[in-house]
Amino acid sequence: MMDQARREREKKYDQIREDWHDNHMRKKEMDASKLDYQQEATLPRHEVVCKDFEECPFDLKCRAYDPKYLKCVNCVLAKRGKVCRKPLHNPGNFEKLIDRPVIDLDGGEE
Repeated sequence: MMDQARREREKKYDQIREDWHDNHMRKKEMDASKLDYQQEATLPRHEVVCKDFEECPFDLKCRAYDPKYLKCVNCVLAKRGKVCRKPLHNPGNFEKLIDRPVIDLDGGEE
């Protein structure tokens, strides 16, 4: 009796896990021969060595640019236009846009 209930719980848990995985995991099939390694090596974070560099997660440019500082004005990224100046790309909006899993501990019962 206990073994049967346990197997049913495990089967239900496995089904829930598979459903979550299918709905939340993004699948993309690609061929390794089509990957462009040159493009990966030309990202802004590879072009500069700066302790203040902060990468924007959306457009991969420098978010720490401040025109008050001479090192930022003379930076290679500023000269090439690889500086993120979009007002929407700020930490407050990152938290709203990034999906975080929510665990319902009481099973939806109130």
